[in-house]
Amino acid sequence: MTKKTAIAYLFLRRKILDLAIKPGSQLRVGQIQDRLDMTRPPVLDALIWLQAEDYLQNDHNQAFFVKDWGADEIKQTYELRAMFAEHAASCWSQRADDQSIANLQKAIFAAEGTLDAELFDPEELTLSFRAFDRTLIDLQELTLLAKLHRQVTPPAQFRRTMRMLNKDNFAEALLGRQRLLEAIIRRDVAWARSIARAMMLFLQHRHLDGLAANQDRFMDDWLTAADLPSIHADVVWGDGRPDLENSTLATLRPKAF
Repeated sequence: MTKKTAIAYLFLRRKILDLAIKPGSQLRVGQIQDRLDMTRPPVLDALIWLQAEDYLQNDHNQAFFVKDWGADEIKQTYELRAMFAEHAASCWSQRADDQSIANLQKAIFAAEGTLDAELFDPEELTLSFRAFDRTLIDLQELTLLAKLHRQVTPPAQFRRTMRMLNKDNFAEALLGRQRLLEAIIRRDVAWARSIARAMMLFLQHRHLDGLAANQDRFMDDWLTAADLPSIHADVVWGDGRPDLENSTLATLRPKAF
């Protein structure tokens, strides 16, 4: 990637990720050229990079459009992801060995410590979650399932509307992993599947709520307007936000628990 291509790429990526550009909008090469004072090749290369990274799509006329992802697509996506997660949970709860369980417990302990720390560090907590999830993926070499899972993941700009950057939302994510670990240790396949599905439905709710909260960010003059403030400061949860203490994740237990 040349320096000019990188400038165009970063400029457009920032606008897309901040939801300044309305989903489905066409990105016109000539207008971007004029705005950035560039020739056509670096702008076109930047658009191709963004398409490869799933931010854009193009039609048969080689016109580039920002990926659109409405409520129906979100619902269908998480239903499919829930199916994959349930199947994976069956494998985890049946085949987990002592080493993998120890690795899962280590990741959970690290996440609990970070969440309880006086200085909240979301990046450190995210790393603990990734270690937990990575162990599950590696557990029975479910790499193909993980690839399929990523194929039904919303485009990046829509994933940003539901990222978890406060303690309450991280606590919900941690609770789901704690319950899943308990099910794996008990070899309780049905409970593990229920937890895995509930975790996906939590993400679905968070995603739909975040999408609705950011509808007014789209700008007609995005090409010349100043950058918008960080999207996360603007997300406001609706009345239907899951209640951590009375949620499905909090109440799901095996019969003998």
